[in-house]
Amino acid sequence: MMGLIGNIAEVESLRRQLMNDAYIQIFCSLLNILVDGIEISYNSAGVLSHMVGDGDEIWTERVTMKRFEVMEKIQNAINTWDLNARRFINYRSFKPILKLLPNFDASASQMWAVWALCNLTITDANKYCPYVCEEGGLELLRNLETDKRTSEEVLNLTKKVLDNVDKWWDKQKETEYNNELFEQIMARGVEDVEEEEAMEINS
Repeated sequence: MMGLIGNIAEVESLRRQLMNDAYIQIFCSLLNILVDGIEISYNSAGVLSHMVGDGDEIWTERVTMKRFEVMEKIQNAINTWDLNARRFINYRSFKPILKLLPNFDASASQMWAVWALCNLTITDANKYCPYVCEEGGLELLRNLETDKRTSEEVLNLTKKVLDNVDKWWDKQKETEYNNELFEQIMARGVEDVEEEEAMEINS
């Protein structure tokens, strides 16, 4: 259920329907639930991250709870999660997450987004590192790495994501090299066999 609500929260026009005190209180209470892993807490933080990421003006039009207090709750929840935890989740794109990275007005949104990238590139690098590369994530992460406004927590996670991608890329190059080497060896082997057969025929 929270995964579905998370999908709704990724759409700006739809998440406005969730921006009221009753829903916000529910999502905040779910941040502390860590039964059977972090999924409920993670998805609740994701929903809230997209909401607080819309800015203070939109927030205060619809919600009486303090935005900065909700951001503190998000960050506190993130600090309880295991970065190496394997997840019951399947992203087909990182674009909704990547949109949160430049949002310095919502540090909790940044932190949730970069934590998600870090976790997924650790636990399933072969699937998710290409998403970072192909969807513009590297440039956004490098901007975070050099921007003086980036918090220490976000900076540390950012560096880990970039390191994860670098390690994955090195393995890709190594695999490609090994495949080429194998093909060359096999080709030489075929040539040697053909030469031996030709020699036998001629003898």
